[in-house]
Amino acid sequence: MIALCQRNNCKYARHTDINNNGGTHCCRACKNGIGHGPLCAKSREKTIGFIMLRCVVSPLTNEYWNHSYDCIRKFYPENHILIIDDCSDKNFLNERLLYKTTVINSSYPKRGELLPYYYYLHNKLFDKAVILHDSAFINKYVDFQIYGEYKKLWDFSPIKSSDKPEDEKRILGVFNSNKLNIIHSHKNLWTGLFGGMCIISHAYLNWVNSKYNIGLLLPVILCRKNRCSFERVIAVLLTQKNTDQTSLFGDVHEYFSLNGKFLRPTFEDKEKYDHLSIIKIWTGR
Repeated sequence: MIALCQRNNCKYARHTDINNNGGTHCCRACKNGIGHGPLCAKSREKTIGFIMLRCVVSPLTNEYWNHSYDCIRKFYPENHILIIDDCSDKNFLNERLLYKTTVINSSYPKRGELLPYYYYLHNKLFDKAVILHDSAFINKYVDFQIYGEYKKLWDFSPIKSSDKPEDEKRILGVFNSNKLNIIHSHKNLWTGLFGGMCIISHAYLNWVNSKYNIGLLLPVILCRKNRCSFERVIAVLLTQKNTDQTSLFGDVHEYFSLNGKFLRPTFEDKEKYDHLSIIKIWTGR
């Protein structure tokens, strides 16, 4: 139940209210006796949540999202989760009890990595989002709150990694922006955004969208090739005000490498990568 805190004149605090045994409502700081003022510290913090892109097409891929959800809940038990479902096959998708979770069934099939951005724009459930695939698993607690308005989880070199420049140019063409085309052509100005996975504030995404309507991408992201190009297109778009090209976990090819060999973790051998903060398994859908 959400109510004003009724202890010690901390009546402005509306965060994480707890119904105590006396029937009144107190914020967590007051309940635990750790201090309070005009506003308890928690109420001044920006809320942070998780967006999971889900696509279930088999019994195995159904295990992905369940494990990803459990990993989030293990380390972030109270944070809201937004699941964007991209045309899952209901014959394989299981029902389960979900806590503080909103599920949106996308009206735009097969748009993949574009969907978390599009639906987050129109559904501000939290101030800052951590965007993940259902095939990404958190192994350790990461304080995502300390990062700014935008931070890639992994990056990759647009020069070294294979790309489809003509498809990227075609997609960027919907914005009719010479500035975007120049940034895209100067690959030293940006790095790819692996899987579209990042930490991003709603305020920053909304600002980018005010310059370049992200909804214009819906008609041009239609297949796997386009979704690969999107990893580069979204990186160019999000470079507009944030020129920091470093990512939280670095180059994805170095992160998942051993003795110079690039590894592709699978669901079956995910435990081998427990030492990593987050892992992403390789799967084609």
